[in-house]
Parts: sequence; structure tokens; C-alpha cells
Amino acid sequence: MQKLIKHILTANLFLVLAIVFTVLIMYLSLMPTQNLPSIQIEQADKFYHLIAYIFLAGSWFTYFVLFKSKQDKISLFIISSALILFGIVIEVLQTTLTDYRTFDVWDIISNTTGVLLVNAFFMLNKNKLRKLKHQLNV
Repeated sequence: MQKLIKHILTANLFLVLAIVFTVLIMYLSLMPTQNLPSIQIEQADKFYHLIAYIFLAGSWFTYFVLFKSKQDKISLFIISSALILFGIVIEVLQTTLTDYRTFDVWDIISNTTGVLLVNAFFMLNKNKLRKLKHQLNV
């Protein structure tokens, strides 16, 4: 069973997942909105931002922490900073590259919250993750 898990959980899988999430978020953030269904709940898109960035951060954190680097505060800080900067850049691009999207500081706050939640999860579970990394021998 452990060998099966090791074959499934490869660095390449998580790298591809992280890249796919990154490109998908970029596309969804910059695509025209006229074909999107309207959301009846005010500010519901902030929840979508939060969930999207939880998946984005989770994939990048898993790739780097389990497969590429030591799990230390500096690594988590660098990954978190890069993802938060990515969210800010996307918001700026929405204003500068499109005429159908606008800059929204609350989107940045939602994105940042998603990243920080994943960061906190990894920090709080660092011993369990080290054990998992050792068991998977990666």
C-alpha cells in the first residue's frame, strides 16, 4: 500500500497540479465575465477566491515542502509571499488589461487569507508532515 501511495504522490504530479491551478486561476481571473452566471449572494465571490487560493497554496506548499525543500519558516514565508504577490498582480492586471474587470482589495484579502490558512496548516502540522515525508521516502 505504501508503494502505491508513493507512486501516486510524486513530485511531478504536484508540480503539474500547482501549475494547472496557477494557470486556471489566472485564466478565470482575466476572462470576460458576461458569460458567467450571476451570483445571487452578495460578496459570494470572496468565498470562491478563498477556496481557489487554498487549493493553489496547498498544491504549491505540498510540492515544495514534501518534495523539494526543507519545511522551515523561511520556505513557507517565500512560498506564501510569492502566492500573495501573484494574487495582487492578478488584481492589477484585471484593471490594466481588461475593461470588464476591476481591482478589488477584498479579493486580495480573500486570496491572502486562503494562502495564510494553508501556511498555518503546514506550520501546525510540520512534525506530521516530516513523518509523512520520511515514510514516503521522498
